[in-house]
Amino acid sequence: MTGFRQSWRGAPEVKPVLLLVGPFPPPYGGIANITAQLAGSDLNDAFRIVPVNVNLPSEETENTSGKKRVNLWKAARLYLVLTKALLSTRPAAAIVEMNGDKSCFREMIASFFIRLSTRATVVTHFHGGMSQRSAWRTFPFSRKSAETFSGRFFLNLCFSFSHHVACLSRHLVEDMRPFLSRRVGAKLAIVENFVVTRDFRPHEDPRDGRTRVLFMGRLSLAKGFFDLLQAIPGVAEKHPGVVFWACGAPETSQSLDGVNDLIRDFEAKGWLRLLGIVKGEQKQVIYARADILACPSHGDVFPVTLLEGLAQGLPIVTTRVGDIPYLVTEPENVLFTEKGCISSLVDGLLFLLENPEVRKTMGLANRTLARARFDIDVATSRFRGLLSTPP
Repeated sequence: MTGFRQSWRGAPEVKPVLLLVGPFPPPYGGIANITAQLAGSDLNDAFRIVPVNVNLPSEETENTSGKKRVNLWKAARLYLVLTKALLSTRPAAAIVEMNGDKSCFREMIASFFIRLSTRATVVTHFHGGMSQRSAWRTFPFSRKSAETFSGRFFLNLCFSFSHHVACLSRHLVEDMRPFLSRRVGAKLAIVENFVVTRDFRPHEDPRDGRTRVLFMGRLSLAKGFFDLLQAIPGVAEKHPGVVFWACGAPETSQSLDGVNDLIRDFEAKGWLRLLGIVKGEQKQVIYARADILACPSHGDVFPVTLLEGLAQGLPIVTTRVGDIPYLVTEPENVLFTEKGCISSLVDGLLFLLENPEVRKTMGLANRTLARARFDIDVATSRFRGLLSTPP
């Protein structure tokens, strides 16, 4: 009778199910990489991970994600995929990746569905903070929004269905807490962004006499790509052996229309190479052959590209935006430049190009920092603690 009961019900679940709700590559993006790394992490030792992908099953959405019809379809698809996962599993826990813009409402409703239909422990992994950008674009995660009753209401509602909210840093927690109720504020915890440091290989010198400055990210104003374009002549004319590698895609097919002639001119002179979207082995090779990482961002919160540069042991030129000043120090890890200031960016790059010993010392410090603080094992240990805490 016991054997019949087991065969009828199926084999007992060896591991509890963990739903991992978030974007998975493609498309290219920091949060998508974080989600994919969690799916392949040592969380698999304790859970059977069931991915719930919020992306459309096509890379064609990469440059059209801002369109309302695409966002509506992405939301509808998420709920269909999530419903299927909830019906086919009995999750013990869930991690919901939430961005700091209007897409938060999609993930908020996903958390509500999970809470309504299961007894799972729900952890929201929040990739944002109280932004200074447009209050409409980042509603409810902007100070201007939070100063209104509706902004505070929706800000608290976003986290109300989670048992824990994993924020990226202590600074971001302290920044948000004044706008949250005591009950919601008590849910905040800290899990910093991370990289798989063991995936990064030793530096490879192609022995062609060139020094490579790497840019990794969207080819956009927000990521500082257009600042870098303007800085290239001032650097390359003083250091003919330098070449800039740019990896990533433009936001739209028209994003580079105004600078295409400039890009072609720089490519003809050997100053610039556009390498497109890079992943896996190709990305590892590019990092290993780079000498300097340029991150002249205008508005990142906690950029994964910066962590990748640390893990590779690259000297870094970056801006004081988001949480970057709380992650790294100058001159041990980075050189800071002023956001949008081309001459400041040129000066920082020239200093590193002219001082190879500084580059070497900074790179060693960065590799040590990445292993000690930003390795994936540090983050998954904290996630296991949150997921094991009873609701």
